[in-house]
Amino acid sequence: MTPKQRKRWVLFLILSFLLINLACHLSAGNNADSRFATLIAMVEDHSFKIDPYVDLTTDWARTPDGHYYSNKAPGPMLIAAPLFWGLEKSWLGHHENKEERIRLLIQHKASWLKLFSYLFQLLPFLFLTWMIANKLIQENKSDFAIFMTLATLLFGNTASLFMSTYYGHAMTAVFILATLLALESSRFFCLGLFLGFTILCDYSGALLIIPLLLILKPSAKTYLKIFLGGIFPLALWSWYHSRCFGSPFAIANQFQNPLYQDVKSEAHNLWGILLPVPQLSTLYQLFFVTSRGILWVAPWILVILGWVGVKTAQGKTSEVPAPLKFATWGFGLLLWVNSCFGGWHGGLTPGPRYLSPTFPALALGLGLVIDSLKPPTQKILFLSVIFSLVFTALVYSTHISPPETPLWPLYLKLNFMTPSISTISRLFLIVPLLTTLVIKTLKWPR
Repeated sequence: MTPKQRKRWVLFLILSFLLINLACHLSAGNNADSRFATLIAMVEDHSFKIDPYVDLTTDWARTPDGHYYSNKAPGPMLIAAPLFWGLEKSWLGHHENKEERIRLLIQHKASWLKLFSYLFQLLPFLFLTWMIANKLIQENKSDFAIFMTLATLLFGNTASLFMSTYYGHAMTAVFILATLLALESSRFFCLGLFLGFTILCDYSGALLIIPLLLILKPSAKTYLKIFLGGIFPLALWSWYHSRCFGSPFAIANQFQNPLYQDVKSEAHNLWGILLPVPQLSTLYQLFFVTSRGILWVAPWILVILGWVGVKTAQGKTSEVPAPLKFATWGFGLLLWVNSCFGGWHGGLTPGPRYLSPTFPALALGLGLVIDSLKPPTQKILFLSVIFSLVFTALVYSTHISPPETPLWPLYLKLNFMTPSISTISRLFLIVPLLTTLVIKTLKWPR
C-alpha cells in the first residue's frame, strides 16, 4: 500500500472501533457506580464523602470516623468532575430541590457514565491510535506491522473492551500509552504529567516508575522535567487523599469494604486484600485458565512476551526497543501485584482486567519489532490475533460482565445457542467490519 492508502485503512479501522463502541455499549456496574457516587457528592455536597449515595455501590471504603468514600483511585472522578459540574448546573441549575436534582442525576446515571467513557477514554484512545499508526508509517514499517498493531490495539485486548465502560482500567491504559509516546519523543515534561495521571487512575501504576528509571539515562535535567510535569497530578493526589483518608500517604485500599477483604483470614496480609508473596496457582490461572487466562482472550501477548524472554536469555536486550521493555516490565510488575491479590480474578470481567492497562502498550511494542521476527513467529502471531478478534466480537455482541466461568463456552452459548435480538443485530454490525479488517489489511506472512 501507499502511505495514503495506509492512512485510509487506518481511519477505517478507527471509525469501525468508534462505531462498534457507539452501537455496542458495554454497560458498567458497581465499579463505575462508585465513581458516579463520588461525582454526585463533589457536585451536590462539595465533598468526597458518599455517605448519602452508598446504596448505589458496594465498592466503598469506610474510614474510622464512619464516613464512606469510593474505594477506587480518584483519577477518573477528578478528571470528569469539571465537566460534570458544568453540565449539571446548566441542566439542573433551575431545580432548587436538591433531592430532585440527585434523583434525576441517578436516573440518567448510565448516560453520564457513557458520556465520560467516550470523552475521557474512547476518543483519547483513538487519537493515540492515530498517532501510533502515523509513527509506524513514518518509520516505514510494513503493512503487516502496521495493521497487526492496530488489530491488537483496537480489537485484540481486554483494555480496549473497557473503553466505553468507566472502570478506570481503560483510562489507565490511555495514560500509559501517552507516557510511552512521550518517552519515545523525549518529551519529559509530558511524560511526568501522563505518568502522574496513570498513578492517579490506578494505584498499581506507581510501580511503572521502576521500569522508567531503568530505561532513562540518569540526568538531573530529565528528572527535573519529569518532576515538573508530575506536580499537577501529585497535587491532586495529595489533596484528594488528605481530604478523604487524612494523609497523602493513605489510600482507599486501607479502608476496603470487608466484603472484598478476601484474604483477611490469612496470617500475613496487607489490608485484608493482599498477600505478601505471589501465589503460583494465581499466576497459572492468569496465564492459562479458561475463565480469565491471557491464553484464551489475547494469546498474542504470550507470543510477544516469549520473544522478549528469549532475547533477554540470549543477552540481546539491545534488540528490544525501550517502549517494549517498559511495557514488558510494567506487565511483570502488575502481574506480581495481581498474583498477590485475593480478588485476582477481577469479579465480572472478560479477561484479566487488573493486567489489562499494559496490553495496549504491549501492542505498541509489538508494532516496533514485528518486522524483525522470523516467519514462523509471525505466523503464530497472526493466528493468535485472529483468535483474539473472534473473542472480541463475541464479547461486543453480548456483555462485558461474565462470572468466573470458562469464557469461550459462555460466549459461544450467548451468541449462537441462546442469542437475544440485540446480540443478533450486533453480530450483523461487528462481523462484517472485523472480516473486512482481516481480509483487507491482515495478510498471511510469507
